Amino acid sequence: MPHQLHAELRERIATHAWLTRRPVLFPLMVFALVVIAVIAGAVTTERAERQSEQQRLNSTVMEAQRFVRQVETTHTAMLRGSSLFLSRISITQQEFEVLAGSGLHSIDAQVAEGIGWAKANPGAKPGNISSVTITFLAPNTPRNRLAIGFEMYEEARRHAAIDLAIATRGPAATAPIVLAQEGPDGHKLGFLLYAPVIDPGGTVKGLVYAAYNGENFIAAVESRLAVKPQFLSIEDVTDNKATQISAIGKRADSQRFKNVSVNFGGRQWRVTAGIESSSVLAQPTRWILLIGLIIAGLALMLALQFVNAAIEERRFFEWQASQLQVRDTLMLELNHRVKNTLANVLSIITLTRRKATDLDSFAESLSGRVRALSATHDILTAQQWSSATLESIVRAELAPYLGRDEAQAEISGPEILLAPNTALSLGLAIHELATNAAKYGALSDGLGRVSISWAVNDGETIKLDWTESGGPKVAQPDRTGFGTNLLRKTVSHELGRDVILDFAPGGLRATLFVPARPAHEFYLRKGRKT
Repeated sequence: MPHQLHAELRERIATHAWLTRRPVLFPLMVFALVVIAVIAGAVTTERAERQSEQQRLNSTVMEAQRFVRQVETTHTAMLRGSSLFLSRISITQQEFEVLAGSGLHSIDAQVAEGIGWAKANPGAKPGNISSVTITFLAPNTPRNRLAIGFEMYEEARRHAAIDLAIATRGPAATAPIVLAQEGPDGHKLGFLLYAPVIDPGGTVKGLVYAAYNGENFIAAVESRLAVKPQFLSIEDVTDNKATQISAIGKRADSQRFKNVSVNFGGRQWRVTAGIESSSVLAQPTRWILLIGLIIAGLALMLALQFVNAAIEERRFFEWQASQLQVRDTLMLELNHRVKNTLANVLSIITLTRRKATDLDSFAESLSGRVRALSATHDILTAQQWSSATLESIVRAELAPYLGRDEAQAEISGPEILLAPNTALSLGLAIHELATNAAKYGALSDGLGRVSISWAVNDGETIKLDWTESGGPKVAQPDRTGFGTNLLRKTVSHELGRDVILDFAPGGLRATLFVPARPAHEFYLRKGRKT
């Protein structure tokens, strides 16, 4: 089970290793991926917006082209019908106004300024004409009356269109001109669409025509457009000479343009439309970038939180692993110490049994020695089995024999820390010495004293002296007792040095050499005598 737990923890720690090894990399990758996706979406949206913008422009200019063609077709048909009617009869002002009224009704009055009849005068040669004078013009408005009597054949552009209409026997438009309705100071351009009136004998009687004001014409074109452009112009580009008839709006570099060609009465026109095209990103694209960057920021924060959580989780797993390791170490240490204690107990039992004369003496001796071990265990447990002071071991083992009369013992020496095993062995040694003193030595009659002192002997050992005085006279024992065997065998073995025993007549003297912990593991303080 412990091995399985260790394996599971190692697996969990390894799972988070790629995140915790470079904690900034994953959030940056997430942020970069979101930003790339946002940029890709913005590019796609911007391209779609540009394509939609171009489609709107194309649709606008094509609508303008269709309307111009529709005007040319409708007005040409109206002029042809009027020409055929006038070629057969002579007409008065009132009759012409009726005829023109029906024609104006069939065409858009907003487009055409009016319909006129210009009588042609014969020229010097048969089939030629010498002049074309505006005779009638409908509707009969003050503005149109300004043009009555205007000689059209004397102006070059009108002259050219009239000759073309007569030559082709069909409608012909003029180049951009200033209409006679504008008066002598007029400057606004327009154009005329002529249809010749030829009698059955082939004589040119005159021309019926439609007059167009450029501003009104282009305004009519714009009114028919579903999408109003920021710029719209109509130019006459016949013979590669561009003359603007009229325009709406201002042309700007920020606009996107599209132009188409259209034929009007034999003239080549160019219709140009322009819509505003921002040099910056379109509004939908800006929204996508803004929202996308917010999402990228949130993703970055979530990724950072995810990585931090992974780091914390890995730390927790590492802590758990370390705790398991500590637990395993403690279990091994506990097992080792229990085995050592049991070995000491078994040794005590064996030696006690060999020297015991009866069961009661065996039980009494065994109990005292086990209590000695227990007292040392209590001291070590209080220090979490890290160490025990030499003085505390000595006092704990002497306490049962001194009672309240502590004057019988003199304890002195610097403060020394002992390792757990050393403390157990020393506890047994002091116990045996104290038991012997209580039975036969200085502590047996209440008159003697025991002096225990210690000092640093060298870098590896502490020298402890046990001296009894004032008690019964001591003689060399004739046999080796259990206590002596325990001191000379078990304790000496555990401490690593022989225990020196001197059975002097004035009292027992014992010298023990206790292993010292390494210099960084124990400390010395000046001792005090008690």
